[in-house]
Amino acid sequence: MHVVAYKGSQKVLGYQEHRCVDDTNGIITATMTTHAAAHEGTTLEEVIEMHERNTQSKVSTVVADKAYGLVENYKKVKAKNITP
Repeated sequence: MHVVAYKGSQKVLGYQEHRCVDDTNGIITATMTTHAAAHEGTTLEEVIEMHERNTQSKVSTVVADKAYGLVENYKKVKAKNITP
């Protein structure tokens, strides 16, 4: 199945994959897929929650690319005592 979406005026066919990686152990602990036009920054909280459910441990630090650098994300991680 192909997903056609728009990013601005550009037609986009595809998807994005978002992962949480336990850097200490080098393993993927959570993954989610969204359509290509989804803003990846909106997935951070859900991926963190998935990681915590899957590992039964709290996240202490989050490192991500600039697309995740939304003010809302900074507020949410700071409220959870997570270092951005």
